[in-house]
Amino acid sequence: MGSERKQALRLLEVVVVVVAVVFGVLALQRQVHSPQVSVTKGGTLRLATQAVVRIDPAFVSSDQEVAVTNAVYDYLVDVDADNHVQPRLASAWTVSEDGLRYTFELQQGVSFHDGSPFGPQDVVWSFNRLRNPETSSAASLFENVTEVTAVGPYAVRFVLSQNDPFFLFDLSDTARPSSRTARPRPRTSTARARSKWSSSVPKTASSWRPTQATSSPDCPS
Repeated sequence: MGSERKQALRLLEVVVVVVAVVFGVLALQRQVHSPQVSVTKGGTLRLATQAVVRIDPAFVSSDQEVAVTNAVYDYLVDVDADNHVQPRLASAWTVSEDGLRYTFELQQGVSFHDGSPFGPQDVVWSFNRLRNPETSSAASLFENVTEVTAVGPYAVRFVLSQNDPFFLFDLSDTARPSSRTARPRPRTSTARARSKWSSSVPKTASSWRPTQATSSPDCPS
């Protein structure tokens, strides 16, 4: 019985060695014959979707319009994968004890696509427009906001009519694209503003033909 057991153990050792050698050869062959993958940065990505009719952040409504405007406009804050509020155009913020006043410190050194500097008056203008039913289809989303004012060279304050623990999340909700800061380019009339929007992200809509095509290359600045 002892000799048979020894023979069985030796046979098992031989099998283990043979299997190891076979897998080693296969792995080596795979490395030798696997094609080298080269990564090329840049280029053009073409995506077919339903028609993009509006790029004005106060009036976009479809998922396709949200996707485009999300690439060329910006938020004050954002929410990460762990559901934590993160800074974007706002670098920091404080909330009053009663939860009715939100004060945002803004990023410095930010420019719009047209080269003009970003500041608190741009936030005031954007959200006052969004709160106005005559200039925005998203006015009902900001009914709780009673006042937006600049309180410093790089600070803006929102005053709410009642406490809203979800206010920061509302500002960053991708389903609410009008919560991003944008403005018409200088010397642009209100009638033409919807096709002349400028924002502060690295992408700019260089060409846009309603219901046909949209291009969003890197902003030259």
